[in-house]
Amino acid sequence: MTGSGQRTSATSLRRRVYLLMAVGIFFPLLLVGAVGLFWMRALDKRLLVGRISAVSAVAAHLDAELTDDLEALQRLAGMIGGALQDGDPAAVKRALRDTHHDFRHRDAMFVLDRRRNVVAEEPHGILAEAADAMPLAEEVLASGRPRLSGAIRRGRGTVVYELVPIRGWSGEVVGVAGATFRPDRRD
Repeated sequence: MTGSGQRTSATSLRRRVYLLMAVGIFFPLLLVGAVGLFWMRALDKRLLVGRISAVSAVAAHLDAELTDDLEALQRLAGMIGGALQDGDPAAVKRALRDTHHDFRHRDAMFVLDRRRNVVAEEPHGILAEAADAMPLAEEVLASGRPRLSGAIRRGRGTVVYELVPIRGWSGEVVGVAGATFRPDRRD
């Protein structure tokens, strides 16, 4: 009987040792897991705040670039309004070419008259693929207010159309000055 009593006490002792080891490992692991989860959440929040501030900085930069481009288009529209109304395409082309060289993001610039005919474009032949801009040009001609198209995916990348009205001598809209801006391309 002493053999079975020793076996029972040995298994009982073994169970107690295993139970103590399990409790000794489980609670520290639980504590480490809870602390780790807390720190991971804090790290996630910090990363999210960092990403949001980076996106805000990029958005402010793009806004400043688009504003600069729209100001250049407004100056161009002011320069060529009379020439466009008088039917002088050479003066319009010369002014567009000079403005294109000064334009910060040199992609494409164009001038349309009130009948939506292309009077000038820089570089030449670029407007053939700008059919997306025509409904927006119609809106600018009708309302007389500048417009941005929003991001439009095209074969050559993402494009934002910038359009401003061109006013004649008496203040009526006689055309549209437009340009494309590519947010994915940096100069």
